[in-house]
Amino acid sequence: MTAELNRLRWRCRRGVLELDIALARFLETEFPRLDARQREAFERVIEAADEDLWRWINGDEYGLNPAWRDIVAALR
Repeated sequence: MTAELNRLRWRCRRGVLELDIALARFLETEFPRLDARQREAFERVIEAADEDLWRWINGDEYGLNPAWRDIVAALR
């Protein structure tokens, strides 16, 4: 899983410091406990634009795929 985590760490680097912190913390503490479906959802979530991701983490679910709600809730 180390190679997967390293790849995801790189993908979690954003242009917004707050997102970097939230995603890195989630990756280290929550990601190892996710099942395959949830890991796939996390990878889709981090493909979103910074602005969307930041809005979702702050509670605005406009445009949020329902399959990603659990992941976004855990990021909060």
